[in-house]
Amino acid sequence: MRRCCGVWLVALLAVGAFGSPARAQISVILDATGDGKGHTLKGAMGPAVDARGNVYAVGMFSDNVFRVAPSGEVRQILDGSGDGLGNRLVKPRDLAVDARGNVYVVGQDSRNVFKVTPAGKISQIFAHSEKGEQRHRFIRPTRITTGGQGNVYVSGQNSNNVFRITPAGEITEIIDVAGDGQGHELRRPNGLAADAKGNLYVVGAKTRNAFKVTPSGEITQILDGTGAGEGQKLVFPNGVAVDGAGNVYVIGNNSGNLLRIAPDGKIVQLMGKEVDGVPLSGCSAVAVTPEGTVFLARFGRHSAWRVARDGSLTKILDVSGAGDGKFVKAARGVAVDAKGRVYVAGLGSHNVFRIVPPPAGAARWGEKKPEGVKTPEDAPGPGAEEKPEDAPASG
Repeated sequence: MRRCCGVWLVALLAVGAFGSPARAQISVILDATGDGKGHTLKGAMGPAVDARGNVYAVGMFSDNVFRVAPSGEVRQILDGSGDGLGNRLVKPRDLAVDARGNVYVVGQDSRNVFKVTPAGKISQIFAHSEKGEQRHRFIRPTRITTGGQGNVYVSGQNSNNVFRITPAGEITEIIDVAGDGQGHELRRPNGLAADAKGNLYVVGAKTRNAFKVTPSGEITQILDGTGAGEGQKLVFPNGVAVDGAGNVYVIGNNSGNLLRIAPDGKIVQLMGKEVDGVPLSGCSAVAVTPEGTVFLARFGRHSAWRVARDGSLTKILDVSGAGDGKFVKAARGVAVDAKGRVYVAGLGSHNVFRIVPPPAGAARWGEKKPEGVKTPEDAPGPGAEEKPEDAPASG
């Protein structure tokens, strides 16, 4: 092992279904020491990755944002002072990056959004306001994403709405608690994703549904609590992603499942709540490649998983993390880059992992677990009883 820029770099770890021989390259690229210059990381969330391979993560409890370059150099790019003009960043919950490398950060308790350019210029581009012409109810914002034409989308979890911010600074509320206006409400938006055509997808955790919002403003409910039908319900959806073909993927935190909605509206459950007797609840984040390989993080079970296009399910990260004591606790976010490398944020372990997954099909559920062999799924590890801040105990 060697230490570089405040990060421990670790070698290979064998991970797979029930201890199978699949191998993933796992390393910690950011840990609690932050940049190693006194700027620490506490409560890692995100992550996000740009076209150049830079990885970004927020410190939810340290009120800051870090960038990890491909070289391994770590730099703090935003802290609690915000833009330095009195607009502070308090409890950042999520971040996103656009095609030009601009980073957007949402502050949950400061109720605002910051933009950080590649050159390091910081500006507040949106904030909650109860007065004047720019009145925007923006309460407990927790999700942010970018889309076509340079637009930024951000949701207010407790104000039950989503705003679009254009590059010119025009702000529009594109969906609110009324949902589609036909009786299907949106409450507690807990996930956002945008496709190449400018459509936005948003999930309502409390209302157990998902909506599509077109660039023209047409709103359609594309998924409800019945899920894929035949008992495959959706309970407390906690994330959404869209692939290059327009397939939409929604995870149910409490239902422990993964659903895919095709462009023609067909709904299929790709992963259920239990596989070979192992519960898969606590799905906290989802990401997908353009080709349709899905990655998801599981909060309470401190792990990350891949669902291949052929339906095979592989565990690519468990509670042991990168080994040598560099464990993951409360896996809270997941991202995938253009090379297929996966990034997972450990909220409770204050770190970010880079994972090069094993080849698809190298490890699959369905292999019989040897009797008497304990896996991290049997012993969830530190903090297993914790639940995402967004999720209720049930329902």
